Amino acid sequence: MLARRAFLSFTQVTDPAAHAEYNAWRQLDNSYWFRDPVDECFAQWQDLAVRTFHQGRRPDVRVSRRVAMGAVMPVKGYVNPRCLIGADALPICPNRGIALVATRLCHPGSAESEQYFARQDREVIPALMECEGVAGVWAFVNENTTLDAGRDADDGVTFAEDVGTSPGEVPIVMVFLDGDLVRYRADRTRRDVDLEPKPSDHEFELLFSGLLRTIEPWELVMVRLVRRGCRAFTRPGGAAVSPDGVCSFGPTDNAALPDLAHVNGLDLLLASGTPQRQIVRPYTRGEQ
Repeated sequence: MLARRAFLSFTQVTDPAAHAEYNAWRQLDNSYWFRDPVDECFAQWQDLAVRTFHQGRRPDVRVSRRVAMGAVMPVKGYVNPRCLIGADALPICPNRGIALVATRLCHPGSAESEQYFARQDREVIPALMECEGVAGVWAFVNENTTLDAGRDADDGVTFAEDVGTSPGEVPIVMVFLDGDLVRYRADRTRRDVDLEPKPSDHEFELLFSGLLRTIEPWELVMVRLVRRGCRAFTRPGGAAVSPDGVCSFGPTDNAALPDLAHVNGLDLLLASGTPQRQIVRPYTRGEQ
């Protein structure tokens, strides 16, 4: 397996004027996967975060907040046979974006949860591989994250040392896309492949479901996400963490904007202007 541990972070840029600066930094600060010796690698990575902060190389501290973050365990990787690569190569291969679903299990060790994972592995993800633009999938489960029971993304603590964490409670499915995101969504809908739990299923709580476009190097157009009709990441107990999150993505085409609207209940609004001219168009509720 590629790694025993990974670190995921979901960030809200709090200053609309800072998207270009944040994206320029984020494109060089990628996701992290940790091999053995995991604890030693983790310690070195945390030391790097401290050093770069004192070198003034952490603009994320100034212009963003972490809506959710933490260590997750890679469970299994799946790769589309047409890609002619292994699952371990999937996260470092070029892609156009990802589809991500995060779910909270109300009873992580229950028979219902085990059946849920079995269906994901044997039915849902294989069916997902047939959808247009899917290069592969990685499945994760939380180890120590701010989504754990008793944690708060705003407490300033990346990793809790106490027993308040609840590993195994939040499975995350990350779909790597090498095709057009809109066509993937349409094909998945047509095939009726449902990664999310059904609203009637009270054993599971949907925390997030959406499409995220890759930041292309030095193409720093931003897209504004506004929650509509479904919850963004939530704290345990159901209180919304980010009812109106602003997230950074790579460029998209104005002509595709109507098709991108209402992706899994989220409105996507393209900022006007070119990558060199960052002008955020005011948002009016109901606007597409």
